[in-house]
Amino acid sequence: MHYQQAAITVAAHQADVLSDALMAHGALSTAIEDANAGTDAEEPIFGEPGMPTDALWQKSVIVALFDANAHIDAILAVAAQDCDIAPPTYRLETVPEQDWVRLTQSQFDPIQFRRVCGLPHHGTRYHPTLISSISNWTQDWLSGQAATPPPISACNG
Repeated sequence: MHYQQAAITVAAHQADVLSDALMAHGALSTAIEDANAGTDAEEPIFGEPGMPTDALWQKSVIVALFDANAHIDAILAVAAQDCDIAPPTYRLETVPEQDWVRLTQSQFDPIQFRRVCGLPHHGTRYHPTLISSISNWTQDWLSGQAATPPPISACNG
């Protein structure tokens, strides 16, 4: 299955309300971005402490993700009507289905553990097999081979 992604250019005062209306009418997700990103007209808005938290770019792009069978024209028309604006133009592209978990995990390199020690309480020691189990599972999880944590039981001694 694939998805449809619509890029809708709007003014700052329309971006939030139209984004919410699109979600209410069937968008799977929306994001608001700077329409001028990567150009000399790009507006830096970082949301740092002390800066306005509701600031948006004067010219914004709503990137909305829809199911493959969604009727984008109809959804956009109803959402725009809810916002009392004319239906804006948009650019549509297909987003192919992917293994999103594996794709996300592939962005990170495994962390190599040489030695693991855990002493949560004074005098508590863990059995070497437990430490090895945690280390092996962590390596498997980071490489995408483990989906759940290992069963762990701590042995004092």
